[in-house]
Amino acid sequence: MACLQIFTFLFFFSFLPHLTSTHCGGKCSSDVPVVRFPFWLGQHSSTCGLSGFNLSCNHQKQTILTILSPGDFILHNINYLEQIVSINDTNNCLIKRFLDSEMDLMHSPFSYLHDFANYTFFNCSPKAKKLAWYPILSCLSSDNYKVVAVPTSSSSQAQMPPSRSDLCSVISTALVPIQPRNYDPEPPNPSEWEDINFGVQLKWNEPDCRYCETQDKACGIVQTDVGPEVGCLNASDSLRASKIAAVIGLVMSGLLWSVGIALRLTRRNVPRQLSTTELSILTIDQQLPVDVMGGLDCATIESYPKTQLGDSRELPNSSDHTCSICLGEYQPKETIRTIPECNHYFHASCVDKWLRKNPTCPLCRNPPEGQRDKPLID
Repeated sequence: MACLQIFTFLFFFSFLPHLTSTHCGGKCSSDVPVVRFPFWLGQHSSTCGLSGFNLSCNHQKQTILTILSPGDFILHNINYLEQIVSINDTNNCLIKRFLDSEMDLMHSPFSYLHDFANYTFFNCSPKAKKLAWYPILSCLSSDNYKVVAVPTSSSSQAQMPPSRSDLCSVISTALVPIQPRNYDPEPPNPSEWEDINFGVQLKWNEPDCRYCETQDKACGIVQTDVGPEVGCLNASDSLRASKIAAVIGLVMSGLLWSVGIALRLTRRNVPRQLSTTELSILTIDQQLPVDVMGGLDCATIESYPKTQLGDSRELPNSSDHTCSICLGEYQPKETIRTIPECNHYFHASCVDKWLRKNPTCPLCRNPPEGQRDKPLID
């Protein structure tokens, strides 16, 4: 009898997610965008939205948009009427993604709202002569060097690209959705470049729900004579779906309550004392895993070997002459630090900041040997 009741409980419980999946929408927290069609949150049924518009919530209760090639972005705003979203890099340095060519939207339903322009990025000494004429990218710069962006097609005298005589060296070129302006004879406004670190706007054309938005109607999948299509949902359809969901919820609650009472009565007929060992196992199983790892302590970081480069810049690897963190070329008299387990090296000032927040190598992401067996801590 008890086995039959347990089977009944599991049978009805397995159908609960499917019966309640008609509930769509929601949000990750009170101050983030409301999720509506064509977007849908991961815990809801895929029928709530369309492929490519699936969202999730992170541990900080931020809304995350995952695009197939570039990866995860923080979703700050959704304009359903204009069909525009505002996204930002999870590390607050969106410009680095463009510099690393990690912003391809080819396999997504989105496209950039603004046109692209080609820029050349320079690594300059703080003493460089022409720094006043170019926007300094703060998230890529430090006290020891400044990264600036110059329109590749610059022709005015004030906008002529820096050279080695200006204490600058070329990093790379990249397409960025910021249109160049003629800054001659006035210096540029740095805020327009800093704004990109607060996000970039994307648009989507399909599905087109703008008509439904102007009519204050919900957009979704509707059944037509030729099959399911995207269209406006009538208020009666939404109300009917809500009533059905409410009735199903009440019925399922009653069934689960009845099964729970039956199981409780069955247990009373077969009393059993849990042993100390069983209680310990239950306690351990109920503990939630912690998945946040902090950085390394100062003693561990200082134990990694440091080397001051001479005039000949003798590096451990002659083909690796650029710091992967700041993208700056190693210079004489600079100090580098090497991670022993993988022999990757970086500017000491750059990698020290990294290791205080992250326990892994910035390049290969392998944790130090002494950290692999340590428990994860917050």
